[in-house]
Amino acid sequence: MSKNFSKVEQHIVSLFLEAKSMDKAINYNGKQYKILIAGKPTSSKGEPKTDVYALLSNGSENIEFKISIKKDNADFLENKLTKIGAERLFGNNWSEILTESIAPLIGEFEKRILIHRTKRYKGAITLGWRFELVNKKNGKLSNEINVSAEEVYKGLLLDDDKKNAYVENQRIPNSGVAEHILFVNDISITDVETVLNKVKTIDEYTVGKKIYFACKASNYQSFKNPPEVEGFRDLSVYIDWSVENSQLKHKLRFDTPLMKNGREIFKQLENCLNILGVRDVTGLDKTNVRDCSICN
Repeated sequence: MSKNFSKVEQHIVSLFLEAKSMDKAINYNGKQYKILIAGKPTSSKGEPKTDVYALLSNGSENIEFKISIKKDNADFLENKLTKIGAERLFGNNWSEILTESIAPLIGEFEKRILIHRTKRYKGAITLGWRFELVNKKNGKLSNEINVSAEEVYKGLLLDDDKKNAYVENQRIPNSGVAEHILFVNDISITDVETVLNKVKTIDEYTVGKKIYFACKASNYQSFKNPPEVEGFRDLSVYIDWSVENSQLKHKLRFDTPLMKNGREIFKQLENCLNILGVRDVTGLDKTNVRDCSICN
């Protein structure tokens, strides 16, 4: 989540905290409530799925709101997923879930050009592919992920520590499992009533929804001055570059999703190019590349 969107999240939390501190009556579904507990749930490690927790009461009835805040974006659920983000979404088995989801696409990865000497990506050498969660299939390196939309949006796969999170220094059962979703892009909302009128239940929102992922290439741009890497994100699949008998070798690694990042693989590739005495893709050809099917 970007710094700017974190401010949006903090703003929504602050609306509930301010209303609670003022003992303000909240109008919801034609009834008046007071906020008994409010805040952002926390756990000992990582983050729960709920961004805002609030317990409302009118004396005879209590209502819990467990809200996940999202940008109003039609395409991306999670842009450039990290291992921390994957654990938050998919729980302790996140690595197995990603590995199983990527497995049917191994053949497509193996067809990729990795050293671009001509055409569209001229000068690029691929380090690997980052992982993005999307609402629809996006390209040949995209597929449905092996989890339900309800599990992802609610956080049902999280460990118990994140599910039973702390709010106001007290552990509240299932406070970290989101039940509502709020789409918002800025801090224009000014009161709790507006928030509660805008939220949807996740059960309602996820009916018929599927979750997809798309793997997008992270490249080293050897023709840039100075040369640059397209971000240093965690990689779902990475290229294990090496030199053997004065030839550049490669191996696609599918078994450790998000455990290597672009910076690490760039350093590995840079070392290989230095050994070969090569500065950019113009110095790579059949004389020093083991498998030239990866070149164009």
